[in-house]
Amino acid sequence: IRRAADSLNVVQSAVSRQVQNLETEFGMALIDRHSRGVRLTDAGAILARYAHQSLLDLERVRSEIDDLKALRSGKIKICTVEAGIADVIPRVIIEFKRLYPAVKSTVLVMGTHGVIDTLLRDDADIGLTFNTPDDPDIEIVASQEQCLYAVVAPTHAIAGLSVVRIKDLQDLPTALPDTSFGIRHLIDDIQRELKLRIEPVLLTNSIQALVKFAIADIGVTFLPYFAAKSEIDAGKLVAVPLADRLARNASVDII
Repeated sequence: IRRAADSLNVVQSAVSRQVQNLETEFGMALIDRHSRGVRLTDAGAILARYAHQSLLDLERVRSEIDDLKALRSGKIKICTVEAGIADVIPRVIIEFKRLYPAVKSTVLVMGTHGVIDTLLRDDADIGLTFNTPDDPDIEIVASQEQCLYAVVAPTHAIAGLSVVRIKDLQDLPTALPDTSFGIRHLIDDIQRELKLRIEPVLLTNSIQALVKFAIADIGVTFLPYFAAKSEIDAGKLVAVPLADRLARNASVDII
């Protein structure tokens, strides 16, 4: 007990008191006291074994946490709008994997409101959204302006325009995303401001379906540039800027 006290840098009576407290708690003697010191009882040996194992477990926990600090291990779960899959998220993951090869990444794809709900349930660590609605429990940590465009095939009638307004397109065949998308909420906000209503010929929960609709020259869809970047850069689609105020003030956000 004296050596234990010296090792812990406490007085001998403090060690004895702790032993007595444990004996009271378990209702059994943990040590036998004799003239040369003490030895463990059977109950004391059981407790000592579990205490030793707990210390080893604690060291493993410390080691794993140290690995996380240095990003030598761990997992990160990203929830993103579908548009992020086209260009942004793959580039980010490739670069992150190069820097931290042992960290595993998981990517979930949802509409903006689904991304927010997933974060609020703690089912993801970070989210990528379009035109994030206000939520007191969500923090926007980075934001980049990402205007909304009228996206059409190069042969479409409006493809040569430098700018267009939504009200000029309301009578054309149109494809819209459903209400789980931030894009749709922005379009609805513009319609309410202009007091008009677009009746889409295609309503979908897939960005790729909107892209294919436009490539086929069936009509017009509305997308931020990053949602169809590869197709626009390849000349398969044309993105005509929308002149409407709300369309110019949109953003892509990391939340």
